[in-house]
Amino acid sequence: MGPQYILASALVFWGVVLGGGAYAVRRFLRAYEGRVGRETELAALRDRVTALEGSLDSMQGAVERLSAGQDFTTKLLGARSGIHEQAT
Repeated sequence: MGPQYILASALVFWGVVLGGGAYAVRRFLRAYEGRVGRETELAALRDRVTALEGSLDSMQGAVERLSAGQDFTTKLLGARSGIHEQAT
């Protein structure tokens, strides 16, 4: 085992260690960047869902008002036809 073998072994060892470390750091940074991108997408989706919920609530109010108007109209027509039938 000469000094050249020890030097080559040391170079291979440190190359693997540093290369693996660089690879791990690169993977970590990509995962972090992906996470930040997903958080902004999630924030945009939350805003859209909030807007849809607001629209749904306003539509629900409009449907309730239409239903109340339909009930009122049905009662008026029912009362009117009842009066008309009694007069004839």
